[in-house]
Amino acid sequence: MPAGQLPVLLPDDVEFRPTGESPLRLHEGFLHTTCPECGGPATRETDTMDTFVDSSWYFLRFCDPWNEKSPFDPGAAAHWMPVDQYIGGVEHAILHLMYARFYTKALADIGMAPADVREPFKRLFTQGMIRMGGTKMSKSKGNLVAPSQYFDSVGADALRLFHLFVGPPTDDVDWGEQTDELINGCSRFLARVWRVAVPDSTVLVAQDEDAIEVTRATHRLIQRVTDDFERWSYNTAVAALMEFINLLYKSSSTSSTRRPPRPRPWTRCPS
Repeated sequence: MPAGQLPVLLPDDVEFRPTGESPLRLHEGFLHTTCPECGGPATRETDTMDTFVDSSWYFLRFCDPWNEKSPFDPGAAAHWMPVDQYIGGVEHAILHLMYARFYTKALADIGMAPADVREPFKRLFTQGMIRMGGTKMSKSKGNLVAPSQYFDSVGADALRLFHLFVGPPTDDVDWGEQTDELINGCSRFLARVWRVAVPDSTVLVAQDEDAIEVTRATHRLIQRVTDDFERWSYNTAVAALMEFINLLYKSSSTSSTRRPPRPRPWTRCPS
């Protein structure tokens, strides 16, 4: 494009449709133009806005989501910003984080964002990724695992627990031959928890010294899980819960008193 024909101004009367495509493709006045070299008919490029342009300031829009007159009110952004915690994979921490910081500073410089909010995020946590065959799972590579098969076999909770228990959230994890066994182990653990919690549980209630030890272990568990949660160590928190369930079963096995039945929240009327 010759310098004399710049800048190319965008039209103000575009129509936004819920199709995900650029509204410029539907604007005949912008789409069709004249080639500056041969003078023949030409079509302008309409896919010019990278997704990072939108994702680099969405947190500012979240501060004032119902504003119909401007992207967001600087006063609302000043009240809510900066974001307490940023979580993303390593590719986000490199690209998106850099763009988000640039946009925050640029919008502040032109007066659209609060001048004293120079950094959009207080803290950064970079999570690992699930890999298969040593590479990142992706649709293009075809190395994906459908979670629906586990929903039917062990349930969604077991799959969620596996992701927490398999390792530190900062580490990458390879989906391999042992994965199914780990998921099944998480399912068995949840079944043990369920047997303790249901009203008609056959698990015995610890008595005397065993009951005192269970009480002490409960307080140690609360402290340990709280500490692990605050330092993002979810895998060790799950391990602590597993150890506690083992203690409950071990303590109950030496007791002669069975758990008294709990009252049901409702009773079925006779038919």
